[in-house]
Amino acid sequence: MEEAQSKRRITELDAMKFLAIVFMITVHIFEFNFNPEDFGTALNDVIFFLGGPAAAPAFMFCMGATIMFSRRRSPMGHIRRGFILLMMGYLLSALNGWITMSIGYFMGFPTVSADDVIELVFIVDILHFAGMSFMLIGVLEKLNVPHWGMMVIALVMQAFGYVLAGFCTGNPAVDGFLGLFIKMEFPESAFPLLNWFIFPVAGMMFSDILSRSHDHRRLYVRMLLVGIVMIVLSTAVYLLSGTDVRGFYMVDSYYNQDILKTMFSLSWVMIELSLLFFLMSRIQKTSIGEGVTSVVTEVSYSLTTIYFIQWLVIGNISDVIYILDYSFELWLFPLFVIIFVPLCMWAGVKVRSFRDSRRRARSAGS
Repeated sequence: MEEAQSKRRITELDAMKFLAIVFMITVHIFEFNFNPEDFGTALNDVIFFLGGPAAAPAFMFCMGATIMFSRRRSPMGHIRRGFILLMMGYLLSALNGWITMSIGYFMGFPTVSADDVIELVFIVDILHFAGMSFMLIGVLEKLNVPHWGMMVIALVMQAFGYVLAGFCTGNPAVDGFLGLFIKMEFPESAFPLLNWFIFPVAGMMFSDILSRSHDHRRLYVRMLLVGIVMIVLSTAVYLLSGTDVRGFYMVDSYYNQDILKTMFSLSWVMIELSLLFFLMSRIQKTSIGEGVTSVVTEVSYSLTTIYFIQWLVIGNISDVIYILDYSFELWLFPLFVIIFVPLCMWAGVKVRSFRDSRRRARSAGS
């Protein structure tokens, strides 16, 4: 039984990454191309929740877990990959908005300020975070720090990150660099390393538990129950303290993670991953199981490319309508989701497949 479990494809992780990119694209369409306040509180809550705990934290958790299942993992490999991801983050910032905003600024559009252009040079998003995380994991592995030790470090980092949030020098270049580590308002840092490093470390610890488990079904039942208890407790603490529970997922509070918000997000990740294990197990027994698994796996493999492409499309559209001071009609939102979510996924899979085929061809030729 242990051998069978160890050879099982971890399709629930692929499925969670699949849903994470769906939710991430949806919330980006909603937040940057429409006026969320026009939709009412209920829809705002649903979309920002799905685009919050069910998106970035789930992606980061899966990132940590899949590191442990990689066949080509090494400290220096993590550091190299992290540096590439960090550079990709800055490249994406340029292609996603800086060029468009710069054109708008030099053409004299009154909606674009110099600060808008400067911020897009130094803004910190999830690719920057992924790069910083890989490099830190590489350093810690080089120092032979065990995963429980990484978790202790991550908890301490988060405490410092929460306290230091908002510290600024007034110099955009310096504050942009600091934004890689702590929450900044200008230039904006959405995912600073200190506050968010706990999520990939949690994924690494989960992979340790999963690899030692002889009965994955039993493990996920327990994880589901623990997740439900944790999410109830964290919500109860917020309610009893008189704090708005939307702070768990609404933008202003969500990016500055503290231990309670992290507990809430990790609880959701545990619940979602457990449910996806049972769902994928059932789907794989049906006639469509192979096809569904294939699509989910392809999207999972192509996640970084899909993320890059969706920002190129959605980001530049939102920049143009910002420059022109235009707003879309509300009825277009579901249409945008129906069109752009599968389009970005398809494009990402195709680009990744083309890149892989070129790489294989070069290897065969050498």
